[in-house]
Amino acid sequence: MSARHADPLDHPEIALVSAPAAVAGTLLALLAMAAALLLTLLHAGTPAMRMAGAGCLAVVALVSQALFLFRLGLGETQIWKTVALVLVLPLFVVTIGLTDIMFHSLQARTMLEIPLHGGLGP
Repeated sequence: MSARHADPLDHPEIALVSAPAAVAGTLLALLAMAAALLLTLLHAGTPAMRMAGAGCLAVVALVSQALFLFRLGLGETQIWKTVALVLVLPLFVVTIGLTDIMFHSLQARTMLEIPLHGGLGP
């Protein structure tokens, strides 16, 4: 169990982060997420291309935060945190993939098919 600190800035994990690394990690993650948002809003490419692009940009944002903000690496002190992150990545990908599939088929599953010509039947 960790000890309580009166000043949050004195916490050991906060002390590991330098100001330039925090700014770089935040900006890189923000740019990757903004690019994924624009990719989605502009409907660039096919749905599969959008999904792959957004997934790649999400990985860039995650890795930039892991490297710059959390200082994760393969060193003796950070190896288990890095392993935990790597083991969570497949869950992250599956969650995004299932969400994309769900929303892609939402209209077909929930909306009644109404003919546009006004008649009853095909």
